[in-house]
Amino acid sequence: MEISRDYSEAHLGVAIVWLDARQPDDGDSQVADRISQAVRDVMAAAHPTPLIIGRAGPAKRLEPWVRCAIHTDADPATTSDYARPRPPFAHSVPPIVSEVAHSKGMRARTATAKRQRLTAAAARIVHEQGVERTTIADIARAADVPVGNVYYYFKTKDDLVAAALSEHAHGLETLTARLDLLPDPRRRLKGLVEAWVGERDLAARCGCPTGTLAAELGKRGEGGLGEETGKVIRLLLDWTERQFRELGLPGPEDHALTLVGAYQGMSLLANALREPDVMVREGRRLSAWLDSLPDKGS
Repeated sequence: MEISRDYSEAHLGVAIVWLDARQPDDGDSQVADRISQAVRDVMAAAHPTPLIIGRAGPAKRLEPWVRCAIHTDADPATTSDYARPRPPFAHSVPPIVSEVAHSKGMRARTATAKRQRLTAAAARIVHEQGVERTTIADIARAADVPVGNVYYYFKTKDDLVAAALSEHAHGLETLTARLDLLPDPRRRLKGLVEAWVGERDLAARCGCPTGTLAAELGKRGEGGLGEETGKVIRLLLDWTERQFRELGLPGPEDHALTLVGAYQGMSLLANALREPDVMVREGRRLSAWLDSLPDKGS
């Protein structure tokens, strides 16, 4: 059996593998082995997903035989005795055909996983080191992704920083969504404070993730990533304002500024002094303040 590869459709991400000249005395298991090996060869060479097309002379008698391997519900009546698959074929080929059929999906999932690892690593490393000290190589190493692969997902370091901001925004949305399950807005706000205090060790080492980024990126001037950082902080302000509004308090936006400002302040002090206990003490004070606010309608 002669195997030739036509890459004229490479732009489609498909390698076309022709399987030619089945000999009349070939058994099904022999042909199955040759198909399997051809698929393995293409996949081992890191070519695009192979599309297997069988051919046996002008009559293309092998083509329906291969089609039966790919589509198990193919009608055997459409194939000749010469082309009809036998039980050995059924045992030999389907695992490989299945691997081929799903290889594109597997590569897509792998690419998504790599991007997610890079995004999470960017959020962590940029928080720990700051934007200017962080290199793309630092992020690649933390994500366990080759440096050269990073540029497939993110063209510049600023793209990675933007992804880190998106990761912080996603983390905030996840937290507030969980707090929204609580029936009482006061309890939600106290839960937010408890979450801040729970990150006291990280705050003492690195400060608030978005606050430190805002301070650093804001020095770049108008627009760009500085404004993107402000959008993440705005998400927090908007959520806290909704809680104070639901409590029926006057000036909910002012209360939101007080709470979020207190968080930024205690994170900054904990980081400057390297004292996690600053977060604990200030967290108690904020919880007591929230308890002291009047109930709705009182």
